[in-house]
Amino acid sequence: MRSSTRRRASPSRSFWGSPSDNPETFRRNFERARRLPCALRVYHCVVLLSGLMVRSPSEHRLDDDPVSLKMISCTGWSETALAAECGFLSRQVSLQGGRAGEFFWTFPPPR
Repeated sequence: MRSSTRRRASPSRSFWGSPSDNPETFRRNFERARRLPCALRVYHCVVLLSGLMVRSPSEHRLDDDPVSLKMISCTGWSETALAAECGFLSRQVSLQGGRAGEFFWTFPPPR
């Protein structure tokens, strides 16, 4: 008997709101990722003690929420731009049958 195994595509992951990014490149990468035949998980950038908080250069101008550690603004992302992308992702996840939480948006594979 021949066994056929079908490999499922692993979800693609995207983190946005980091100082090395901006709204235009994020949106371009988001659209490209949505064309892949797999689910997509998008996470809001957070400023972790062992990461950006201690290793990021001062020119990145990090501003994060002291309780949630969520990025509020940084080089490449104004507070308004981050809020706009949260709105965009929330609308898209609703339209595409995904789900969202405070720090993430999960999209099913494209049909």
